[in-house]
Amino acid sequence: MPSQLLTIKAHPILKGLAEHLVGGAVVVQKEVNLESTLVVLPTQRARRLFEHYLLDAAEQQEVLVVPPEITTPGRMADLFVPPTGIPANAVTLGLVDAQVWSELPEHSRALVEGVSATESSRESLIQRLGRLHHECCLALVDFSRVRDEIPEGLSGGQEREVWDVLVSWQEARQQKLDALQMQCPATEQSRAIRAASIEPGAVERVILVDGDSLHSRTALLEVLDQKGVDIDRVVPQEGSAAPMHPISGGAVSDWSDADLKFDDANLHVADGPEDQAQLVAGLIQKSGCQTTSQVTLVCPDPDMEAAVQSVLPSYEVPIRTASAGALLDGALGRMLSSVQKVLQGGWAEVEALLRVPGFLDMCHLESKVIDKVDQCRREHLGVHLHDERMKDSEEVRDVLAAIETVLGPIKAASGHQAIDEIVKLAELGLRQNLPERTRDDLEESAVALRKVLDQFQAAPDELLGLLSGTEVLKLVLQELDQQVLTPDAEDDSVEVVGWLEAAWDPAPLRIVLGMNENLIPSRPILEPLVPDSIRERLGLDSQARRAARDAWLVDVLESSRSHSAKVEYIVPRQNVDGDRLLPSRLVLPRVESTLERLPRLLSSSCDLQMRPRRAPRREASDDQGAPFPLLPAALPELKRVSVTDFRVWLDSPVKFVLKKMKLAETVDPWRSELDAMRFGNLVHSAFEAWGREEAANGPTTSLKAIQEGFQHHLESCVNERFGKARPAALKLQIEIARHRMQAFAEVQHRLAQEEWCVEHVELHFTDRDVPNAIDPLRRTAAPDLIVTGKIDRVDRHPSGKRRAIDYKVVNSSDLSKKRAEASHYQVRKRNWIDLQLPVYRTRLQALEEGNVEVALALLPHQVSKTEIDVAGWDDAMFASAEETMDNILKRIGEFPNRPLEGAELDNPGGFGADRFDVLWGDGLRGTDSNGSVSEGGDQ
Repeated sequence: MPSQLLTIKAHPILKGLAEHLVGGAVVVQKEVNLESTLVVLPTQRARRLFEHYLLDAAEQQEVLVVPPEITTPGRMADLFVPPTGIPANAVTLGLVDAQVWSELPEHSRALVEGVSATESSRESLIQRLGRLHHECCLALVDFSRVRDEIPEGLSGGQEREVWDVLVSWQEARQQKLDALQMQCPATEQSRAIRAASIEPGAVERVILVDGDSLHSRTALLEVLDQKGVDIDRVVPQEGSAAPMHPISGGAVSDWSDADLKFDDANLHVADGPEDQAQLVAGLIQKSGCQTTSQVTLVCPDPDMEAAVQSVLPSYEVPIRTASAGALLDGALGRMLSSVQKVLQGGWAEVEALLRVPGFLDMCHLESKVIDKVDQCRREHLGVHLHDERMKDSEEVRDVLAAIETVLGPIKAASGHQAIDEIVKLAELGLRQNLPERTRDDLEESAVALRKVLDQFQAAPDELLGLLSGTEVLKLVLQELDQQVLTPDAEDDSVEVVGWLEAAWDPAPLRIVLGMNENLIPSRPILEPLVPDSIRERLGLDSQARRAARDAWLVDVLESSRSHSAKVEYIVPRQNVDGDRLLPSRLVLPRVESTLERLPRLLSSSCDLQMRPRRAPRREASDDQGAPFPLLPAALPELKRVSVTDFRVWLDSPVKFVLKKMKLAETVDPWRSELDAMRFGNLVHSAFEAWGREEAANGPTTSLKAIQEGFQHHLESCVNERFGKARPAALKLQIEIARHRMQAFAEVQHRLAQEEWCVEHVELHFTDRDVPNAIDPLRRTAAPDLIVTGKIDRVDRHPSGKRRAIDYKVVNSSDLSKKRAEASHYQVRKRNWIDLQLPVYRTRLQALEEGNVEVALALLPHQVSKTEIDVAGWDDAMFASAEETMDNILKRIGEFPNRPLEGAELDNPGGFGADRFDVLWGDGLRGTDSNGSVSEGGDQ
């Protein structure tokens, strides 16, 4: 059977899959054998649900079932790439990573760590390198490939040197593992997949419930398909929001931009945690659900979850989490964590350790010593554990002696011996007379601790033996911090699950709390060493990949529920700290629906009808909620239009309206590096500072002086904006800016040789109070509107000719569509797409008669193409541009009495492909409802 999409229409989808497998299998002597089938499920909780449904389906068919192999996507490769040597566990790999890093030359480490590196920052860096190596294996790339993605023209720059060090680290890491005769599982799997060294074994069929498209997973499935294994990818319906392929899954580019079909009736807005809890209670009340098992609350944010969980019981909604929290939050975890702090700390840590349940009994101390330690610490300001002043009290001396008796063996131990001592300490804790609930917690924690310690026991002595007992305990706690406690199953409370579990939960009512940007989709782990743009290109975890994954989950969540089941989405407008939140990009479809939905999601009012009828009484107030004035109730009458507004209108009137509704300035996009807008602003600022100096003291005719001037002003701008401590990705972009400006220095040198002089820099034409500004442009076609803007630079020639120049930082080597004429006028369609340069010419001619040229200073990725590109339009073309400008001004002047209509809505232009540009602020410097300018206008 060829690979195919397997449509499961039954609800829930995992139950339908189980029934499909059992019902479609051949029954032999009342037995269904599925052991040659591999089922890949997205989470462990989904696996448990599927196993339950499988048994139910077999019982209904009155057959016995030999279950299939069940795994998760991250574990799938383990079944087809058996180890050829001794696999190193996570603990061993972490020890190898740290040791290899410490053995690199000091100057190489300093290049990556920075001059002010601390022990904690170094540990964090090593952990990041380990994660990055694992990510690269999943994407089938290595560090040398990442290094090669650093833009050309920077060879010998610091960023290349940093990556040379990282490549050396990765190579030394592999050599260390070879010397230990051990293997990194991720590395070996990556090699085997690339070499197609895959053995299907007994697996004849693979069924995937997964929408991701990792390179390694796709390559693995392709090999299995070639070897005759049937590949089925489960989909809940035949027409998904974006295409799905049975082997490669969903393309990131398709799913990250998918148009999800939300029902506005299921989208609800709430303010802070109190209002969010009220809304949850109201939705449950409205649904008519009678038991807690019929409701599941989905929350992607732990802080939001904790806040709502503390409020919901007051509305008679009992609630519990699917995870009882980190293992370190349990009694055993707290005890070990406190022990580690005491070994490195002082008397405040001792006091905290004494308060851990059971530790007083372990030390044979009475509870009154806690007060005595606290009193002495306050009187003598005792900080260090062996502070002599603290020993004036006999009771305090006894406390220290008792603690030394318990902790002394760990302090004296090292390597594997320290592991044995940690086990003894944990066993001692289990033997204490603790409350029953705490004892259960300790026993569960001890089981998890044993598994972690087994990994340390498997580590080679030459790695672990170098560490003291205190250092070993610290590493053990870091591993425990990744573990969670599983709560007891209870049916008397509404369960709270994470976002990744939402699509698989069988509850008839699922309430998704936190449908906000940076929550759904969540932001990837920021890695300054690899900018997000390069991560996306290489197939690593990126913002686009997270958006694609979460869009697929929403599609499954909506498509796999029955008609009687409900999914409600809550869009909070504040987090627990009172900071403003924005709605998720996933709830914003295209054009008309977005225009209809945004006012409700972002308006300052909040519909309170869905709150529970018996909510606690609140004092009357004129203010129904925290102000959230992101979206005006209606588009105000416009009095001012910026130069770049013409480009926005010509691209999409819809986009123009959104811009004027102040959406562009509401979001500060998260990025570890500068986005295209901020990068361009940095270069503009440096050129502006140089230009002011040049206009006052120039012309400068020496190439070396021009280069030094550019370098000086760029460095000054960078120091002013970012200081001296800069992330690696930012350093790279600063170097790129310097490289492009140095290339433009040669162009500037030729201009000086041609006797062009800088006359104006950042020449504003506006009615606002801006230094050295000239009057705005007024057109008789629309006398009530003024046109404002800002010309980057105006040069003058001895002949009297003037030239308006606009700097353009171009992140492409293809300049065919970036040149002055092509970027403003489409010859084939005979229409203008931008009026920026023609407007500059019109304003300068109104200021002074004479010949005026307009040009772009192109600063492309390929610096050899840097140039001044002068537009060659004749007077007829400029007259055509002015006619287009007048028509737009007339139409804008009809707002708000005549809103967008007809073709203005039917033709979204660039808004259709990049509908969130205005929301996220991409390509815009700022805007307000009165027409304040964006890029190229006045500020």
